[in-house]
Amino acid sequence: MPKHVLFLSAPAFGHVFPTLTIAEALARRGHRVSYATTEFFAQYAEQSGVTPLIYGPTLAAIPAGLSDHADTAEIVLTCMRFYEEGLRSVASVEALVDTTPDLIVFDPMMYGAAAVLGRKWTVPIVLTHPNLAFNDTVDWTAPRRAELLAGPRGAEAAAVESGLQDLFLQHGIDETLLHQPNDLALVFVPKAFQPQGDSFSDHYAFVGPCNDGTIFQGDWQPPTPDSKVLFISLGTVHNARPDFFRLFATAFADLDWHVVVTLGGWTAEDLGDLPPNFEVHPWLPQLAVLEHATVFLSNGGLGGVMAAVQQGTPLLLAPEVAEQDMDARQVVELGLGRIVELSTITPESLRQAVLDLSTDTPTTARLNWMRDRVTESGGTTRAADLIEKRMTT
Repeated sequence: MPKHVLFLSAPAFGHVFPTLTIAEALARRGHRVSYATTEFFAQYAEQSGVTPLIYGPTLAAIPAGLSDHADTAEIVLTCMRFYEEGLRSVASVEALVDTTPDLIVFDPMMYGAAAVLGRKWTVPIVLTHPNLAFNDTVDWTAPRRAELLAGPRGAEAAAVESGLQDLFLQHGIDETLLHQPNDLALVFVPKAFQPQGDSFSDHYAFVGPCNDGTIFQGDWQPPTPDSKVLFISLGTVHNARPDFFRLFATAFADLDWHVVVTLGGWTAEDLGDLPPNFEVHPWLPQLAVLEHATVFLSNGGLGGVMAAVQQGTPLLLAPEVAEQDMDARQVVELGLGRIVELSTITPESLRQAVLDLSTDTPTTARLNWMRDRVTESGGTTRAADLIEKRMTT
């Protein structure tokens, strides 16, 4: 019997795209799927065949205010504000829904609203982890908050923290359940990639990347079938450094490789003259390029890391914020790639790092092993299966 599933998202590409892929899979199985997000991401919900519900202007304005040059402090503070406002605006979130859902799937930043509405409607709530998962043993969120509270923006953060605690008390919400869920929690990496994976309870399902939905589809082909391809993509938020792209032009101009660059919000004119072996785009379907890539130079966003692992592509990572640094350190720990510091590296050293990584046999072997773990995790199909099972138990 078809059910009604409500998704409460956090409006960022790395949070929306994997959950929309699961939402699409459930819709294809005949379920009614409502997907709460901002106006910008509604287009992707429609492409995925689910019904978008648009957050109110107060909640939507918080992520919209994140600057292109956001550092870790600004990102964490924005997340905290969205987390607080999601709970403060729970009545307006509830008003988006015309019929009571049978289950809520939620982003960690929408935990407050999900907890309140799940209790009111007496329906299960399913947590999703678009980043590495956290629990009481592996709590990477606490140091981020502590650093923010101790830094220049500490007073702002403290005010948000105080507001959150007041709201939790007001609504009778136990925040510890975000770290110790008593219901299903979906994690978008294989367990073998998760730091201290064995410390997580059976409530956590490590389903791996969910990136086979409509919004991930597209085609790309290299100039020739035997071209060596360097794919450079520094992500959707933190790639506002045209000086880095000029570094790439110097490093790879005379390399007998095809260099593919995605620019995010920049244009080719921002970069000046580029070598003839460079191909630049505002955006490309990442999986389609990685299928042909010899090396992937990335900022370490988890979606890109998992996509590279799926294709067996060695990773050269240049993290810019704490979240990416955490992913990059795990990549190095597991032998799947290396880290470079773009602010200090010379063009010659960067070129050599790419060449060395492209022929590193142990890295290739570890990537092949991890790719098998990704396949075993089940991806979108397993995630949808688990949600359906939860709606019948």
